[in-house]
Amino acid sequence: MVQLKANGRGNVLYNLAKGIGTLREDGQESRFPIKRMPMGLIEYSADFFAADNLQSISCPLDYRLWQQTMYSNFGQKWSILHHGPMCRVNSSPQASDIQSDDTRRQCTMNALVNIPAVSERSLRRDFGSSAITITAEIQVAVLDDAAISHPNSWWWLKADGCDINKGLKESVQQKWSGDVDLNDGHLQKQYEAYQKRLDSAKKLGLEDRNKIKDQLQMLLNDLTKDIEFLNSELTNVNNEYSEKLQSRQHKEKEMIKLTWKVKELSDLNENGREIFSQVNLIISKLPTEECDRSVNIPRDLHEIRQKVCTFIKGVVRHQRIAATHLLVFMISNEERHKKPYALPVQCLPYKGLSDAKVRELANEIIHEMVRRGMKVAGFTTDGEWNSLRSKGNTRPLTILQVRSEARAKYSHIKLARLAGMLTPVCDSDGNVTGKVPNLAVSNILLMEILSWKKEGATDQDVFIRLRERTVPPAYRDTVHNWIDGKDETPVEQLRSILAQLEYTYQINAWQAKGVPFKDYVYVPEIHPKAGMEFCEREDDGHILKRIGQSLRQGGPRNLQLERFEEVLHDSKAGLTYTALSGNSHIK
Repeated sequence: MVQLKANGRGNVLYNLAKGIGTLREDGQESRFPIKRMPMGLIEYSADFFAADNLQSISCPLDYRLWQQTMYSNFGQKWSILHHGPMCRVNSSPQASDIQSDDTRRQCTMNALVNIPAVSERSLRRDFGSSAITITAEIQVAVLDDAAISHPNSWWWLKADGCDINKGLKESVQQKWSGDVDLNDGHLQKQYEAYQKRLDSAKKLGLEDRNKIKDQLQMLLNDLTKDIEFLNSELTNVNNEYSEKLQSRQHKEKEMIKLTWKVKELSDLNENGREIFSQVNLIISKLPTEECDRSVNIPRDLHEIRQKVCTFIKGVVRHQRIAATHLLVFMISNEERHKKPYALPVQCLPYKGLSDAKVRELANEIIHEMVRRGMKVAGFTTDGEWNSLRSKGNTRPLTILQVRSEARAKYSHIKLARLAGMLTPVCDSDGNVTGKVPNLAVSNILLMEILSWKKEGATDQDVFIRLRERTVPPAYRDTVHNWIDGKDETPVEQLRSILAQLEYTYQINAWQAKGVPFKDYVYVPEIHPKAGMEFCEREDDGHILKRIGQSLRQGGPRNLQLERFEEVLHDSKAGLTYTALSGNSHIK
C-alpha cells in the first residue's frame, strides 16, 4: 500500500477486492469477472512478478486462449508490442529472454515487460497440437465442444461467402495453396497424381536399367496427353482473347492476363514437343533386349529428368482450378447470450457453387451435428443461393416455389401441345379425356369445355373464359399477364391457364399429403438428416434491406409507416436506422 501511494497509484488492492467480493444484481457472479478475461491476465501477472522460478507458474486458460486469438489475428507485431520493446527477465548479460522456453530457472526481479505472456513458440506449439485444422474438412472438434457445452440448445447453421484474391501457389516443399477444395477428395487425388508423376520423373533410369525403355515409353504416353491438353487450352484462350478483342468492352488488365497465358501455354507446348523428341531419341539408342552397359546415356537421362519435372509443374499449374471465393459454414446457438455468436465449422475455397452443392455440403454438417445429439433449428444463407429458402430437400417450402415450378413446367411447351391439353375427347363409352393427358386438367373441366363447344363456343372463346376463371373476381382489374407489361399472345394465354391449373393441382396434392399450403405461405419440412422440423431462411439483414428499399420507394398501399417508427425506437427490436433510411447513421 505504501508503494502504491508513493507512486501516485490508486488503492488497487482495495478496488480489486471490492470488485471480486461484490456480486452483481443477479447474485450469481461478482462484479469483477472471475471466470474469464481479464482475471487470467491479472492472475498471471501477479504470479509472474512474485515468482522466483517461472517454471513453477502456469498461464490460466482464459488468458492463454486470448493470446492465441490475438496472435493468430495480428502475428508477431502484436507479440512484440504486448511483451514490450525492452522485454527481458534478468538484467545480467547472461540472462535469457523471457520468451525462451529452454530456460530452467528465471528470476523476475529486474524484468522489463509490458505484460507478462507466454512465448511465441508456445503459442505456435498450441496451434500445432490443436484439433482445429486448416483443411477443408469439417471441424468436428468445434462440434464436439459445442455439443458438450450446450447439450440442450437449438443450433442454426449459417453459410456465408466472401471474395478472395485469385492465385495458385506452390511452396518449396511442394505444398499447394489457392486451389478449389470442396472436401470431395478431388484436389487430394490431383495432388497425389502430381506427386507420383514428379517422383517417377526424378527416378527415371536410376533404379533398374532393364526397365528404362518401359519407363520412357510411359513418359511418352503422359507427354502425349499433356500436349493434347495444352493444344486444347491454347485454342480456348486464343478464342477468348479474340472474342474480347472484338467486343471492344474488354479491360486492359484482363487482356494482359490472357496474353501472358497464351505465352505460357505456347512455351510449354514447345518444351513438351522438344522433350518428346529427346525421349524418342534416347529410346532409339537403347538395344531391343537388355540394356547394353556400354551405351552411355546417364547424361541424357539427367537432362531429361530436370526438364520433365519443370514441364510437369507447368502443365499441372494450368490444370489446377484457382479459387475466387471462400464459403464459410458456421453454427450459432439460438440463444446467443454472449460472443462469439457464430463458430466456423468448415471453410471451403471455391470458384462457383450451385444451390444443390451448397445443400449437399450443409447436409454433411447437419449429419455430423445430429450424430452428436445437437438439435438443428435451420439453415440460413445470404442472397447468393435463392432456391435454398424456397425448395427443401424433398418438396417446395413455399407456395411461391409451387407457383414458380408450375410456371416453369409450361414455359417451353408449344401451342399445339398446350391446346391439346385443353381439348376434350369423348370415347365410345362416353368418357371424356384430354387429347394430351394432363393430371392438372380435371375431367370435370374437360366436360365443361365440351359443353361450351356444343353450345357453339370456339377455341378462342373457351380460352378467354378459362383465362378469366383463373383470376378471382376481386383481382381481375389487376390481372398479371404471362410477361408483365406485354399483351399475351395465344400461346402465352394457354401457358397462363395451364400454369394456374397446375398450381391449384399441386396445392391440393400437397394438402392431401399433410402440407397445409392453403393455410400457410411457408411450411417447413422434416429434414431427412435432422429428423425434425427444419427452417430455411435468408439472413435477416438482407431481408430488412429489401424491405427498407421497398418502403423508400413508396411501399404497399395503406401501409402504416408510424408502426415502423415505433419499432425503430424499441430497444428490443434490433431494427436499425440504416435499413429504413439508407443513411450511414445507426440509431
